[in-house]
Amino acid sequence: MKNIKIKAIGLVISFFLIGCGEDTSTSDGKISELKFVTVNANNGATVTGLVESGGKVESFKGIQYGSSKRFVHSTLKPLDGNLDATQFGAICPQLNNTEEVQSEDCLYLNIWRPKGVDIGGDLPVYVFIHGGSFESGSGSSLVNHGDTIVAQGAESGNPFISVSVNYRVGLLGSLWTDDLKGGNYGIGDQKRALEWVHQYIADFGGDPENVTVFGESAGAMSIGILQQETANKEENVAGKYYQRAIMQSNPYGIAYKNYDSAEKLQKTLRQYVEETPEFGGKSLEELDLEQLKKVQGYAKSGLVLVDSLLRSAPATSGMLPFAPYIEQKKNIWGQVVVEGYHLTDQPVDTQFIVPTVIGFNTDEANIFTSMLEALLFVNIEDKDGNYIIDHPAIPEIARNNNMYDLSVRAFYGFNGVLKANKLLGMDSYAPEDDSTLEGSGNNVAKFRMLANDMLFTCAARKVIQNQIDNPNGSNLTAMYHFNYDPGFNFWPMSVSPLTSLSCMNKDGTSKACHAAELPFVFNKPVDYVSQKIYPTKSDRELMSLMSRKWFDPQTFENKEMLPGLDNAVMIDGRGFSTINDWDKAMNGGRCELVKDLLL
Repeated sequence: MKNIKIKAIGLVISFFLIGCGEDTSTSDGKISELKFVTVNANNGATVTGLVESGGKVESFKGIQYGSSKRFVHSTLKPLDGNLDATQFGAICPQLNNTEEVQSEDCLYLNIWRPKGVDIGGDLPVYVFIHGGSFESGSGSSLVNHGDTIVAQGAESGNPFISVSVNYRVGLLGSLWTDDLKGGNYGIGDQKRALEWVHQYIADFGGDPENVTVFGESAGAMSIGILQQETANKEENVAGKYYQRAIMQSNPYGIAYKNYDSAEKLQKTLRQYVEETPEFGGKSLEELDLEQLKKVQGYAKSGLVLVDSLLRSAPATSGMLPFAPYIEQKKNIWGQVVVEGYHLTDQPVDTQFIVPTVIGFNTDEANIFTSMLEALLFVNIEDKDGNYIIDHPAIPEIARNNNMYDLSVRAFYGFNGVLKANKLLGMDSYAPEDDSTLEGSGNNVAKFRMLANDMLFTCAARKVIQNQIDNPNGSNLTAMYHFNYDPGFNFWPMSVSPLTSLSCMNKDGTSKACHAAELPFVFNKPVDYVSQKIYPTKSDRELMSLMSRKWFDPQTFENKEMLPGLDNAVMIDGRGFSTINDWDKAMNGGRCELVKDLLL
C-alpha cells in the first residue's frame, strides 16, 4: 500500500508539470507543388526555402545556428555555403514519443517571411521560444508555425518575420557543473540563436535592431532569465540582440534551484548511473542517447521527485528537475565564491531592460493540479491511524488527515513551512473538512485557486509592480489577462483524461487553461498533440483578431498600462479592452493579501 501511494504521488508530480509543454508535430500538410525560393546572403551563402500559404509566405526551415557537444556550451554556426532549408531539422532529445527525428545535433531555427522581401528589408522580427518544462517541445511544433501570422501581418499592412528555435532540454539542457560557464546549456543555446538572428536576419529582410522575443511557459521563463545582466557582460542579450519581450504564462512563483541543490541532483543521477549494471560502468558523458533518456526518466521517478520537491532549495524549486539553476554561489557570510555565468539570481527580482509584456490565462493552474485532485478525496491515514504515505517528512507536516493541507505543504517543501502555514490560515485558502464530498470538492477549487495565484497571476503582478522603481522607466511593462473559454479543448484525452477534464466546463466548452492561448496567438486550429480542432464562430473571430493584434506593438503600448495603476489588457469574447484595478476587479483582491508571501 505504501509503495503504491508513493508511486502515485510521483506520477502526480510528473503529470503536474506537463502543461509547460508544446505539441511536437511538424506536419505542414500535403504540398501539391513545391515552389522554391533562394536567399543570396551578403557573405555569399545561399539558402533555399519554400513558398507556402498560397504564395504569400516564404519559409526557411532547419537552419543550423549553433554547434555543440554533450555537456558543452554551444558555439555560433556561421551562415555559409549552400543550404537546403526546405525541411525542419531534428528536434532535441526528449522523453516524449515523437514522430520527428531526435538527435543531439538539434540546434536549428526556422524562418517565415512575407513573399518578396529583399535583403535589408528592415522588417520587425519575432523570435518564439517554445515551452515544455525544459524537457520537451521544439521550434517546429505545428501550433507555433509562423506561416499564418506572417501572411496575416502582410495582408494587414503590418509585415514582419517570424522565427522559432530549438534548444537543448532535459539533462542535455541543464546539469550542474563546476565549469566556469556553468551547466545551463539550453539558455546558452537560446543566446546563440538570438546572436545568429542578430547577425544574419538582415539577409532575410529583417531588422536586427527591431527584434521581439516571445515565449510561453518554459519559454517565458527563459525570457525572464534572458532579461538579466550577467557577470559576463558578453552574455547579456537584452537590448543587444532583442528590443522587446512578451512572456506568456511565466510561472514566476516557481523558484530556480540554487547551486547546492543543483549539485545534489547531479550527484544523485551520477550515483544512479554508477550503480545500474545495464550501464556497464559508463559515466554520464559516455552513455548512448537511449541510456541517457533512462537517466532522465529516473530523475522524474516518484521517489526522486518527492525528495526533490521537499528538499530542494529554495521552496518550489524541486518542481522542475531540468529547469536552469542559479549558477552563482555565496558562502555563509554572503560573499560570492562562484560568480555564475548565465543565471546569477532569481529572475523574479530582475529589473527589465527592454519593454516587456507579461500575462496569464484565467485557469492556468488546472492542468498542474489535475493529477493531484483525485488524491484530495483520500485521507492520508489508514483506519488504525497509521500514515499511508511513507516519507520522513510526512508525519511532521500532515494535519487533520487533510490531503489538501498536505499537498500545499509539500508544494513549498521544508523551506516553505512558514509560508504554507500563513496561506492555509487565510480564509481564501483554508482547508475544509474533507470527510464529505462537498468539502473535498471545495478543497479542489481552493487548491486550483491557490496554485493559480501563487504560481501565475499574483506572482506575475508582483513582478510588474516591482518595475515601478525600475531606473529604465515604469512604462516598460504591461500586463494582459487571457479570459476566454474556447469551444475546443487544447488538452485532449490522449494526453491525460484528468488533465483534459480539468479544462472542461459543464456546458462542454473549455477553460482558459495553461497554453490555451497558443492556437489564438498563432491562429492554428490544432491541439496539444497537433490534432485538428473545430473552432466555433466565436473562436475563429478571436483567433483572427488576437493573431493580428499580438504582433502589433501598439496593442500594449498604452500610457494607461503603467504597472502602478494595476491595469491590464483583457482578452475575452469581446476582444481586447483595458481594465482598471485588475486585482480588485478580477481576483477578489487576493494578490494584495499574499504579496508578501510570494517568491
